Amino acid sequence: MKTHNPLSINLFMLSVLLSGLGIPLYANGLTIDPTSASLKPGESIEFSATTENVDSLQWVTVKGNMRVTRQSVRADILPGVVMSGGELQPLTGTNVRYTAPHEKGTYSVAVTDGSAIAVAVVTVEEPEYTIILVEILGGDRRLTVGATQALSLQARLTDLSQQDYTDRATWQSNDPSILEVSPKGLLTARKPGTATLSASVGEQTAQIQITVEAEAAVGLVIEPSPVYLPTAGQQTLNLSKILRDNRQQPVDSADCRFSSNAQPFVTVNNSAELQALSPGSAVIKVDCDDLHASVPVFVSSPFELATNPEAFTLGVEDSKSFQIIGGMPPYQVTAHTGRVSGSGESWRYQAALIATLDIVTITDQAGAQVELNVTVTKGMMLSPLAVDLSPNTTKYFVVSGGLPPYRWRVSAGELNKYEGTDVGYTAPEVRGVYEITVNDKEGHVKTAVINVGAGLIATPNQFIMEPEEAKRFQITGGEPPYTISATSGTYTQEEDEAYYYTAPSVSGDYSLVVRDAEGRNAIIAVTVASALKVTPSELFLQREEEAELNLSGGHGDYVTTLITGKGKTEGGKLTYTAANVAGRDVITIIDEAGAVVQVNVLVSTTGFYVSPIESYKLPGETIQVRALGGTPPYSWKVSGEGRLSSEQGERVTFTASDIAEKVNIVVTDNTGQETKSHVIVYQGELQITPQSLALAPGEEAKLQALLGLDNYTWRADNGKFSTTEGETVTYTAPTDADEDVIRLEDASGKIKTLRVVINSDTCEIVNKAIENYFNGESEIDDRINLFLLLEQFLEENETMACK
Repeated sequence: MKTHNPLSINLFMLSVLLSGLGIPLYANGLTIDPTSASLKPGESIEFSATTENVDSLQWVTVKGNMRVTRQSVRADILPGVVMSGGELQPLTGTNVRYTAPHEKGTYSVAVTDGSAIAVAVVTVEEPEYTIILVEILGGDRRLTVGATQALSLQARLTDLSQQDYTDRATWQSNDPSILEVSPKGLLTARKPGTATLSASVGEQTAQIQITVEAEAAVGLVIEPSPVYLPTAGQQTLNLSKILRDNRQQPVDSADCRFSSNAQPFVTVNNSAELQALSPGSAVIKVDCDDLHASVPVFVSSPFELATNPEAFTLGVEDSKSFQIIGGMPPYQVTAHTGRVSGSGESWRYQAALIATLDIVTITDQAGAQVELNVTVTKGMMLSPLAVDLSPNTTKYFVVSGGLPPYRWRVSAGELNKYEGTDVGYTAPEVRGVYEITVNDKEGHVKTAVINVGAGLIATPNQFIMEPEEAKRFQITGGEPPYTISATSGTYTQEEDEAYYYTAPSVSGDYSLVVRDAEGRNAIIAVTVASALKVTPSELFLQREEEAELNLSGGHGDYVTTLITGKGKTEGGKLTYTAANVAGRDVITIIDEAGAVVQVNVLVSTTGFYVSPIESYKLPGETIQVRALGGTPPYSWKVSGEGRLSSEQGERVTFTASDIAEKVNIVVTDNTGQETKSHVIVYQGELQITPQSLALAPGEEAKLQALLGLDNYTWRADNGKFSTTEGETVTYTAPTDADEDVIRLEDASGKIKTLRVVINSDTCEIVNKAIENYFNGESEIDDRINLFLLLEQFLEENETMACK
């Protein structure tokens, strides 16, 4: 409650008490003008009073309608009336100037002369913020004939908020014969050419160029690759061509020619059917018009169908890899509640969002079947997962489940300790969004979001997702309850602090919009694209031998790095040439969203190999390793900690020790030739904290490497680091880019990426709005909207300097 005279509240309360005793609330001699008003937030109006007792006038403003609440007053309280009803400024005589608060609602301006009271009701309406500019997310792009893609239109308003206007926009293509667009922004490429696509809302229009290319193939994919078969086993190859937009289309084997370079071991017919005859290896070459590819086939002694491990336990949302051993590929793999993905021998299980017992069923081509039992527990749990704090205030966080001990880290602020089941966190003085991270002995990581006076925030601010993939997001700040809407896809709330969004099945750009009770908006930009995929998944080559890899899916262009060999990427095809030395190479492919795929290469002078070439295991986990080619029998040994199930045989099982290190499993054939399998025993998957990052140009942030193997190396496309090596570094955002990708590499060569969003347009938007307003070119139609824009900018950017 605000007034310009300390005695006014007591006098006002006395007036209300008199009304409760039956004394008339209004006297004939006291009036207020006007008796009602409708205002925008921050707008002012002048009120005047008429009375015979001018010297006794007192004014007050409260939230609520006093004409209603006065009827229930019978004591020294005001039911339904709260403070913060706006501001009053005394003027000359019987007049005051009233300034409306920024929160919409009903308010009362009351005046009393000591014997009566007069009330004016003020309605503060939600402002109709003006659109400053609109943007089609993702910008210009290329499509192949027949492709579809969804677009999203975002608007920046005078309150500096972003809102999704996809459904409210008018979408148009200047040449529908090349490119069609639906009223909801869904594109369909019809024929080769270039079209201009526009989206309009009122006077604001955004345009992008769409280039539609013919459905030309740039590569041939063979799956599975490599192929592992038991003696007498069979396998049908699946063929697909990669199009220019990285989509894949099936290829009929009848249109291709097949040949085997070692028919005593493997034969192939014109239906792409392989037949394994005896232990050994062969290379199958495939020619489909102008597309060519090859696949190595390794034939071993027959083994019963099995999985490694035979069972495992993990927490909700967690994932775990497993191998399929023996039997007769290809395999059909299904799960009751979780999700499985993979091919050949290597698969990954993604747990559902509920604790349950799940069964993964594997069926081979001969009909043999085996079950993998999965126990999904609540896993490691962190509470709370999201919290709002004021600067310098403290909040306690608690972790349970998993395998102690627990280690804690923060991106900013202070912890009272860094180990244990509970810690006290003290927020920093600088407002913003921060993360607190905890990991257990098994490498499970949980992260909580801390909002320190940053307003309504939805984190992360961007999703890069596969079709129908589910991811968690959190909401902090603002005024609950929250209203959530999505241009496509679905969302659920599993618990008080956690929300889950499931992407639609169609690739494209979407928006997830969060709105609080006071009308504030926060937007998560969603890009849906198929997963980055590289085939084959392993290469077994001679020195200086050449091989082709096919790249598909992912987001944007690819960046390729190698250790020893040479590579040339053109569209969806990577031509790789092995070095002139025997040993291991790693091909790393990263897309614009930071997705990483690594292909291991084993270069041999003798045709003697081991599979897998490299693997990652937690302490105590096991892996099957087998010899390929060379001259049997084989002998095995371990360089480092861990143990083998046997020192002889075609395949062995390795059990990792409790020590984090890089282990070499050495296999020797009957002629004395050696080759190695690398096993990285680690305390958990390599991680970066914070896990999401949005910065202003030139702003700094502290980053920390978690788990993996020590000796970390940092790189960025555009930004800079205080140092490029170490567990903790300071990152400075670039001033001339709107995004960046940070790459963290550990001692094993494993890479983790972090995509950084650079909020570089705030100053530009404000400067443009001011310039256009004074030039008479602005959509802002009055000074109030301009004032709201500048006020919002100053509140949210205290430390930013615009030029």
